[in-house]
Amino acid sequence: MKVGDVMTRDVVTASEDASVAEVAELMQEHNISSVPVLDRAGKLTGIVSEGDLVRELLPQYGEMIQEDRYRVDPEYPEQRAAELRHRPVKGIMTRPVITTTEATALLRAAAMLQLKRIKRLDVV
Repeated sequence: MKVGDVMTRDVVTASEDASVAEVAELMQEHNISSVPVLDRAGKLTGIVSEGDLVRELLPQYGEMIQEDRYRVDPEYPEQRAAELRHRPVKGIMTRPVITTTEATALLRAAAMLQLKRIKRLDVV
């Protein structure tokens, strides 16, 4: 079997300039866990996953220790989330995107997922 035999063909994408909120809404609306991100020329430049969104919303441990606002201002995480909603998705997307082709053997693609420790491959 080849990747082309099992891949999703009706792919939902977003532009680099789309807001984080717009991409999150796309994911929810289409019940998907990631969105490929395209530049204005339609070239694949990144991917945004649920993991990327969570990583941006939740502070890293070191950040919580160093940033006093987390300890003294209970509203700060909500403010941070509100600010994130309006940021362009190009600031949080994962890049480079690991890609494959329709002709790639399915077992090879599965090995790529395992070796690269990723959950999806974009087919170009």
